[in-house]
Amino acid sequence: MYSQLTLKKDQLGIYYYFGIIQLSGGLRVSEVLNIKAHDLIPYQTIFIKGLKGSQSKRVYVPECEYFIRKCLRSNLEPFKGISRFMVYRLYKRLGFVILKGNGTRNAVTHSIRKQAIKELHASTRNIKDTASAIGHKSSKSTEYYVKR
Repeated sequence: MYSQLTLKKDQLGIYYYFGIIQLSGGLRVSEVLNIKAHDLIPYQTIFIKGLKGSQSKRVYVPECEYFIRKCLRSNLEPFKGISRFMVYRLYKRLGFVILKGNGTRNAVTHSIRKQAIKELHASTRNIKDTASAIGHKSSKSTEYYVKR
């Protein structure tokens, strides 16, 4: 997914940063849409407020340094005017889906989150570390993503 985003960076505009931030932190679409200008921290970091019972966390996103600095300088809300439906349509057009065992497609907007969690778990091999990094309060939530 990272390579798909990078290849289409010029075409995607602000959606490129949206996808990179989501992939870097294993975030829900709603968590990225919730980012405000004061959540942006210089030096490539974003403070993410936990939603749906998740813990808040900081996400390091070096690819977005220019975008973060521009938003901070201008005091811009990074994703103002973007809805989850717009993101859904874009991800669907880019082919970001996860196929279930029976061949049916699964939540397009959640596909980046699932991919990020699986990759993180593959590198840590520890469910509790993965849960902590993603912001899950319970490792059972993380197991749902990893065991599929």
